Amino acid sequence: MAKTTTHRPYTAYPVGFVGILPQKLRILQNRVATARSSVRRIRAYWLMNDNELRARGLKREDIIRLVLADVI
Repeated sequence: MAKTTTHRPYTAYPVGFVGILPQKLRILQNRVATARSSVRRIRAYWLMNDNELRARGLKREDIIRLVLADVI
């Protein structure tokens, strides 16, 4: 009688873990880069004075919502 096996993307063995580790690190690196970019944009808007913000059609309360629109 033949045994059936279930396909797993990786196993608990070190070879499987080491194989998936670079992919997980790339995902983490992309998330960190996105967060840093958002922080830079928030800081740039926050350093603008009220007249500069008004010229862009923004208020201070809208900065976070604008920058994190894809997350919220």
